[in-house]
Amino acid sequence: MTRELNIRLFRRGRSSDGIDGYWQVGYDFTLSDFGGVLPNVGDMIAPSIEGAREFERRKVYTVESRFFRPAGSPHQFINVGLVVSERDASREEEHLTVGGG
Repeated sequence: MTRELNIRLFRRGRSSDGIDGYWQVGYDFTLSDFGGVLPNVGDMIAPSIEGAREFERRKVYTVESRFFRPAGSPHQFINVGLVVSERDASREEEHLTVGGG
């Protein structure tokens, strides 16, 4: 039985209660979304935003670390967490983030 790899972006941060933790960024991918290549530490991810207006500032995420959570049963996804830092795309990078690159 083959299962698709579920890849989720997280950022490290502090909650309003002052507790350190990992918080979901809001992007989920499959390995197919990355052409079959799992992003590694130092890689940049520029998710495209369909329907976004040209003048909106886009985000670029840099992978800082990865963690793996193997599936506990055949019905669960195999999960990979990518811990990322976030920044605004530079003018030179903005074309990478619009409507699918």
